Amino acid sequence: GGGFITPSYFDLGNATLDMNNGGLTVGTTGGTISDWGGSGATTTATLTNNAVATYNSGLRMGVLGSGGTTNTTISGGARLVANESLSTGGEAASNVTLNVTGGRVESDGLIGLFRGTTTTVSTAGVIEGQNIVLGSSGGTNTTTVTGANSLLKARGTLFAGRQGTSTLTVSAGGKADSVGATIIGELAGANSTVNVTGAGSRLDVGSSLTVGSAGTGRLNIDAGGYVPVIGGVTVGSSGTLFLASGGIFETTPGQSIVNNGVVVVASSSQVRADVVNAGSLSVGSSAITRGVTLQSGSTLTLDNATVGSLIQQTGADIDFNLGSASNFDDLTVTGAASLAGDFVVTLGIGFTPTAGMTFPIFTAGSIVGGPNFDFSAATLPSGLDWAVDFQPTSLGLAVVSSGTPGDFDVDFDVDGRDFLKWQRGESTNPFSGGDLAAWQTAYNGGMLVAASMAVPEPPSALLAGMITVGLLICRNSRRTVLSRTSQEPNQTDYGKQ
Repeated sequence: GGGFITPSYFDLGNATLDMNNGGLTVGTTGGTISDWGGSGATTTATLTNNAVATYNSGLRMGVLGSGGTTNTTISGGARLVANESLSTGGEAASNVTLNVTGGRVESDGLIGLFRGTTTTVSTAGVIEGQNIVLGSSGGTNTTTVTGANSLLKARGTLFAGRQGTSTLTVSAGGKADSVGATIIGELAGANSTVNVTGAGSRLDVGSSLTVGSAGTGRLNIDAGGYVPVIGGVTVGSSGTLFLASGGIFETTPGQSIVNNGVVVVASSSQVRADVVNAGSLSVGSSAITRGVTLQSGSTLTLDNATVGSLIQQTGADIDFNLGSASNFDDLTVTGAASLAGDFVVTLGIGFTPTAGMTFPIFTAGSIVGGPNFDFSAATLPSGLDWAVDFQPTSLGLAVVSSGTPGDFDVDFDVDGRDFLKWQRGESTNPFSGGDLAAWQTAYNGGMLVAASMAVPEPPSALLAGMITVGLLICRNSRRTVLSRTSQEPNQTDYGKQ
């Protein structure tokens, strides 16, 4: 319960500091920074039972010389105040353990938890500084914030991985918070990971979030973890944003995630933000509740995915894998969809579609434009073709028998030129009434009769009885519109030759 005041530098050296409900004040602002450990020494410091140690000129742990071993525990309502700055580790021989268990560590300046430092904040413990830097070059840093009301807070910027290898894990209801920006993987050579896991666990970002700046950065959100961001979000070319098992990521309405790296939304997770994708975006059994823009050169892979709205620019790919007749990728757009890129279709290992199979792969509130279809990796057996059913609010695939009755010149439509073929005896069965009837039925006053994707009937039934807005018959990599309501027969090549 006593107090101790020293007017200047205070080096614990190879010693033990044990404070129980006492007070220690070292130096004045602007003086010489003090040290706990370093130069090969081993130092132990324990503050408990509301003890307070104040270092007015800052404090270093395990830094002096080539570094040393420092074991620090702040518990039971105790406080360590390092005005101006607090730094731990950073040297080749630094080995620092900082446990804040129901206590508090604070600084009105920078808190640097550098290489060689292992930090645990638990039992409603708090570390709070103006700016907080995790990691430095040449080593590793591990920081864990766990348990309800445990907090790591930067009143300015949180550099969650400046250099070196660093890992920040927020779990079991803990919280990390930056009033300003958060940067994961700031400088070249950084390899930084932030994990937000478990119900009630969160990373709050007061302005902008960058994942993978000049270094490699990864943000994992799972098991009910939550990350709200007030400002915009950038995922750099070396950045990854990964959500799984019910993770939630949210920005203020009007703010976007600009992705130049990798974004994965999986396993019942949710992104409540607009996404502008110039990299790789994957959505599986999850939702992006706002709009998605796919820029040229970007890719969207999916399975049982939902997005709020969709703009697909020319040169952007959406990948659909067909694993079986009942297991295939599908995308639901709850609002409007504008399509101008490629739908790339692939087949699962060992799966060979057969005639009559249908695959409703895409639905939307409304559809403007139309995609190119790439079936180069979805080759069908001889005698079968891909058909694409283009409806006002859906796109579906079907497997049909090759050839169209009445299409005697094999140009993928039925028109007057096919009648001339019949007149000249150049139809399948020259001058036969059957061929003439096939041409008349298919022509039907300027419209082909085509299949409805809703009825998976055999191929003969697929080609009779129901009028659709548009049907594509696709052989190899060619895509051809065979019919449109209230128009003359026309042929439009939608595909890559």
